[in-house]
Amino acid sequence: MKRSIIIAAAVIIVGVLVWAHGPGMGTRGVAGAGRDFGGMRGWDKVDKLADEIGLSEEQVEQIEEIRTTGAKKVADLKADEEKAEIDLTALIGDPEVKSSEIEKAIQTVLEKEQTLKMLRVKILLDIRDVLTVEQREKVQDVIKEKRKEMQKNRENMQKDFHGGSGSGKAKFGR
Repeated sequence: MKRSIIIAAAVIIVGVLVWAHGPGMGTRGVAGAGRDFGGMRGWDKVDKLADEIGLSEEQVEQIEEIRTTGAKKVADLKADEEKAEIDLTALIGDPEVKSSEIEKAIQTVLEKEQTLKMLRVKILLDIRDVLTVEQREKVQDVIKEKRKEMQKNRENMQKDFHGGSGSGKAKFGR
């Protein structure tokens, strides 16, 4: 009985930690493009806009170096975080381990998550710092336009799905 309670607690805690990661913490770009970081979504892909915002070849190379170096650091930190989660799971599954040890392991996982998030933001800021003020403004304009396009596409998809009548009925069932 006691063992099943401990296992249930382990499953819940690990589940909460996995949920806390949320979308965008996986392989969605160096900076975790699924996260906005205060309006900075899209900055990790600024080199794709080289012609549109007037990046020099030197700037493109600097950005690529930041992304490559950052990706390696992110990979290392993610591995450390996953190891800490494995350690936590093992501790939770051990009925002889004190709660204080489990709390320390949870704190370690949370600290590693925070370090990873800060690194992602630092990568974005380093990329941003390569640009001139005018280029930053152009990037912001491009990002706003892309968001508008995405919103319009999303609305069109919803209209298509609902038959454009607003009836709430899907076209597929008619």
